[in-house]
Amino acid sequence: MILIASAMEGELEPFIGGLHDKQTDFWRGYQIYSGFFEGHNALLACTGTGKVQTALVLQHLFDSYPIQGLIYCGIAGALNPAYHIGDLVICRDCLQHDMDGSLSGSEPGYIPGTEIGTLVSDNSFYERGVTFKPAGYRLYSGRVLTGDKFVKDFKERESLRKNLFGDIVEMEGAAAAICAHINDIPWLIVRCISDQADGKFPKRFKNFLSKASLRNMEFVRHVLKKTG
Repeated sequence: MILIASAMEGELEPFIGGLHDKQTDFWRGYQIYSGFFEGHNALLACTGTGKVQTALVLQHLFDSYPIQGLIYCGIAGALNPAYHIGDLVICRDCLQHDMDGSLSGSEPGYIPGTEIGTLVSDNSFYERGVTFKPAGYRLYSGRVLTGDKFVKDFKERESLRKNLFGDIVEMEGAAAAICAHINDIPWLIVRCISDQADGKFPKRFKNFLSKASLRNMEFVRHVLKKTG
């Protein structure tokens, strides 16, 4: 079973529309969809915004369903100046930019008392993903930085780029990756660029979100078609 997850319902809408033999379940207010997507037994779920909700929901799903892979989709802000709004970015690796245990001797992004810090995407998912050929926009591979805050200040943006070598910034990816890593589940993150991490979102944001979600779905379809 493949789990396709996003933070917001709008990021998951086209996937829900493309699900065959759809069934709906609920867990503590969270809606969960199951069925078939691109011929694969699939589970779709919105985790909510931020690292805590993401880890909470994903761990429940990993405990409750026979999940064999996770693809986390959504939007993100660009730190890399080469990225433009509407481009897709596949996660090469990720870390929590707001995890700072330096007083205990940990490196930035690493959870004190563990070896969990920078996590690398599952190689099989990643290799399939980089063969995707989008039309009308670009596909990049980059480092995802995750934190429980919107990044909109120029100095902070430049610091994340310079010190942590981040390419995009968002609020769930590293939490999803850590949860999948601990549960030994292959994972991949894909994000559509919605802004330049400057607090300025596209006008008619709902229309943009719909377009971004369709682009994410095109990518996921490609990956799943190449997945046995």
